[in-house]
Amino acid sequence: MGLSAVGREFSQEIKKLMPSSDALAVKPDLGTLLLLSTMDSQQGIGWLREIKDSKCGLFKHKKELNFSFYVHPLMLLADGHRNNPQVCQCQASTFLSLVLLLFIRVFTIAQSIQTEGLINTQSKMSQAHDPGSASFHCNGQSACSDEDATESGAPEPGLIAGQHIRSPLARAVYFKLKEDEREKSDTHVYWYRVIVSRFSEDLQTKFIQFNQDEGTDEFLQNCQEKSDAIFSQIFYSLARPVLNFFMTQTSINGLLNRGSMYIFSKAQFEELMNYSTYFKGSTLLDLGAGDGMVTAQMSGYFNKTYVTEMSSVMVRRLSSKGYKVLDVDRWSETDIRFDLVSCLNLLDRCDKPMSLLAQIKTVLQPSTGRLLVATVIPFKPYVEFNSKTHEPSELLRITGSNFEEQVQQLVSLFHQAGFLVEKFTRLPYLCEGDLRHSFYVLTDAVFVLKVAENTKLPETVKS
Repeated sequence: MGLSAVGREFSQEIKKLMPSSDALAVKPDLGTLLLLSTMDSQQGIGWLREIKDSKCGLFKHKKELNFSFYVHPLMLLADGHRNNPQVCQCQASTFLSLVLLLFIRVFTIAQSIQTEGLINTQSKMSQAHDPGSASFHCNGQSACSDEDATESGAPEPGLIAGQHIRSPLARAVYFKLKEDEREKSDTHVYWYRVIVSRFSEDLQTKFIQFNQDEGTDEFLQNCQEKSDAIFSQIFYSLARPVLNFFMTQTSINGLLNRGSMYIFSKAQFEELMNYSTYFKGSTLLDLGAGDGMVTAQMSGYFNKTYVTEMSSVMVRRLSSKGYKVLDVDRWSETDIRFDLVSCLNLLDRCDKPMSLLAQIKTVLQPSTGRLLVATVIPFKPYVEFNSKTHEPSELLRITGSNFEEQVQQLVSLFHQAGFLVEKFTRLPYLCEGDLRHSFYVLTDAVFVLKVAENTKLPETVKS
C-alpha cells in the first residue's frame, strides 16, 4: 500500500474510530505511515482497530491525540506479536528501539537541511530549470500571467489539520498527499489558456489550443508514484547539495536518474507538426536533449535520431538509448540535412541564441525542413555551462509583461533570424518533483518555424 493510499485510509479510519472532535487532532507521524504502507489495506485497518482496543499507548489522550513515533510501531511487530496487546508493554528489544531512534535522527537531519534552504533554496539551480526551484511552480501558476493565477485551498474540513503534525518531514508528506488529491481532479485549464485577442491578426490564426490529454495524465501519475518513494526522495535531498559542489544540476539529475521533463504528448506533437501516426521522416536532431525523455516523444517518427548535450552524464544516458550523439561544437558542420531540428528550452540556456538559430538554418532540409522551438515564459536567460556570470554574450531583449506580449516579441526575433512561424501554442513544461510536491511546472511557448526565403540574419545584440 503506497503512502498516498496510506494517507487516505488513515484519514477515513480515524473518523470511524474516534469522535469527530478528536479525529481532527490526531497527529500521524511518518513512522506510522511507513509501517502501514507495508501492509495491505484491510490488514492496516485491522491493525489500527487493534491498537485502539488494546489501549497500548499508541493513542495518547492529552489535549489532543497523537501517534507515537518512537517505540510502539516496532514493539507491535517485534517477535511476531502484533496481535497481542501485551506487546505494548516494552517487549521490543533495546536494539530495535535504538534502530528506530537512529531513523528518527536521520529524518530530523534531512528535514533540517531542507528547512535551512540547502536543498530547496538553490538560486543557481532555479535558473537551470530545476525541480524544487523558485522558478518552477507547484500549483501550475505562471509568474507571467496574472489572469491564470489560482490559490491553493486550505485544508479541507473533516480531515487532519496539517499544522497539528509535529514532525516537519511527516508534515511535508501530509501536505503533498493533500495536494495530490486536489491535482487528480484538476484539468489544469490555466496551463493552456491564452488571450488570443492580444496577438496580431496574422498570429491569431496560427495559434493551436491544447488541453490536458492522456499523455500528460500519465506523466503526472508517474510523477506522483516517484514522489511517493520517500526513501529515494530523502536520498536525493541529501545527495544533491553534496554533488552540487562539483557537478552541474543537469549532470546531478542524470546521475540520480531523476528530474525528467515533459513538454508535449505524441498526440500533441502530431498535431503541431501535421504528422499522422504512421508518418516516417528521415532525420531528427534534438539539441540539448537532456535525458532523452522528450526526445522519445519525437524519435519514433524518424528513421534516425541525432542529439547533442553538454552534460557528459546525460551523454552516456542518451547513448545507452541508441541515439547518435553529435559534438556540441561541431554538429552544424555535418553533411546531414535534417527534416526536423528541435530546440526545446535551449534559447534561454545557451550563450549565443541568435548564432544558434543561424546554425540551425544551415542544417535544415531545404523547403521541407522545420524547426521546433520551445522557450519558457517569462523569458529569463541563464547559461549553465562554461560561464562564470551565467549571462549570455548574445542577449535577447524580451521584456513583455505577459505571455502574449513576450510571444509577440519572440516572433519578431524569429523573423529577424530568417524564420517564419507556421504554428504556435502554449504548453506546460513539467518536471518530476520531490518530497514536497509531486511535480513542478513552468509555462512554455512552443513554435513550429520554417526558413523564410531571401532573408538575412541580422547582427546579434551584444550585452
